[in-house]
Amino acid sequence: MVFAYVHIVWFGVWVLFNTGWFGLRAFDPFPYGLLTMIVSLEAIFLSTFVLISQNRLAEESERCADLDLHIGLLTEHELTRVLQMLDAI
Repeated sequence: MVFAYVHIVWFGVWVLFNTGWFGLRAFDPFPYGLLTMIVSLEAIFLSTFVLISQNRLAEESERCADLDLHIGLLTEHELTRVLQMLDAI
């Protein structure tokens, strides 16, 4: 939630600063074109990072599933050998 709070404060200060609350000349007057561009670029980078992390998690999950399959196959093979030995006895 820190991420959300930082953005709320950032946007609030940006809007207050650019509406003249601090007595300074607005560098990005309404409709805040520069702020829109910055937020759009941030959204592009954040979505890229999310997709990259999802791909990494999917690859890790596939490796775990493959390992589980191998362990299951080895277990089945060992059980089959044990049953064959039991049958022989």
